[in-house]
Amino acid sequence: VGNYGEMYSRHLSSISPRLEVNTINDGGTTGLLYPYPLGKVDTVGPEPIKHGVIERILQRGFLRCGIRLHNHYPADLGGGQGISFDKTSLLNMEVCRALTASLFQRIPDNTSFHRYSEDEDIFLALENGDIDVYAGGEGDLYSDVFTPGVSFSQPYFYDGGKALSLATLKADTQWSDFVYWVTMAPIYAEENGITQETSNKMPLVNLFGSDLERLLRDAIHAVGNYDEM
Repeated sequence: VGNYGEMYSRHLSSISPRLEVNTINDGGTTGLLYPYPLGKVDTVGPEPIKHGVIERILQRGFLRCGIRLHNHYPADLGGGQGISFDKTSLLNMEVCRALTASLFQRIPDNTSFHRYSEDEDIFLALENGDIDVYAGGEGDLYSDVFTPGVSFSQPYFYDGGKALSLATLKADTQWSDFVYWVTMAPIYAEENGITQETSNKMPLVNLFGSDLERLLRDAIHAVGNYDEM
């Protein structure tokens, strides 16, 4: 998917020009996007836990991503489907594709999208195990109060006072951590000048076992950096 900028350019720039709030904060701007320090990524972490979400996704062969539909800012998916999404839904879908690529060795198409019209329905689907992740969850300081049992990744888009994130169940902390790392990857890539074409410059990460050490590289190879996305 490339880095954050590559992803943004591909799906949102023609609909909603990139405002300063959705730029990388380099210390001299008011942008709200920033990657966390990676630390010792060569530390070997545990393999996917038995019966955990990562193991279930890998055994199933695809990721189930929940997307909320809105009635404003229409954007056609193309292909003659006539399905409209709000201006951020395509970005939400792309973040899910990055997550899939990080699990399935650069293959982003192993993603099954489940569309809902209400947040309550999506969180219920997440709780029931019908989806693995909710793309576009509105995480904020009150999220733990209003959505107990749910973890929110680092925000990847700010719009009208809303901070959009990926939401997962807190019960599987390994999966929530994995999602957090992948969400951060396109932002890290843009800050460090890494693009879809140079995705191999992303660091290897052993925190989730040796089989997933290329998770950051595979995500950026699939969708690009944030600006490209």
